[in-house]
Amino acid sequence: MNYPGDEASALRTLELFASAWRSRAGVFGTFGNHDSAEFRDRARRVHGITWLGAQLGAGALVTSTQARLVPGLRLLGFDEPEDLLGELLAKQVGPSTDQATEPELTIALVHYPTEIYPAADFGISILLAGHTHGGQFRITRRFAPHTSCDLPHDMASGILRLRQTLCCVSRGVGNAIVDVRVNCQPQIPLYRLRRGILPPIGREEFNRLTQQRAW
Repeated sequence: MNYPGDEASALRTLELFASAWRSRAGVFGTFGNHDSAEFRDRARRVHGITWLGAQLGAGALVTSTQARLVPGLRLLGFDEPEDLLGELLAKQVGPSTDQATEPELTIALVHYPTEIYPAADFGISILLAGHTHGGQFRITRRFAPHTSCDLPHDMASGILRLRQTLCCVSRGVGNAIVDVRVNCQPQIPLYRLRRGILPPIGREEFNRLTQQRAW
């Protein structure tokens, strides 16, 4: 979805993906700011996809924000707008008080990469985000004058880190304003997760957002 009117072609693409992928743990998605009400409504009917996020139903907030994929792995999803992220996290994601259970790895699907700040406060391990289009227009390979959010100009995409939280920001395939990209090719990333420990960080960088890898 780029603009209203793209619903039919976007849904055809989504349905092609849905007919091709195979997933033992399920398929999950969240919506972004380019997704119109019509697209969201029709996308929820695509077979085999569980949409996570806060939705308005019958005048009340309905939250379906988490799923447990396999033992020890929890997936959270927050769609756009995400103004309630902190409140929802406080209610649903707080640290487990059950000392007998092994800590879960928590992955969150979010639209805005700036959600790394509340996510780090609540101990979420990994965020998968987009929204920036990688800057869409880059003066150099890394410098984007506009990121569509509060990220620094050289952090429009890549792997970001704040304390013990990583945020993987995709360049995505969509465009805004004009259908042109400069020094910023479209991207649909495939992330492979491996068990490990994050490298230690110094006291000076502990509360500072850093970029671990650029793309």
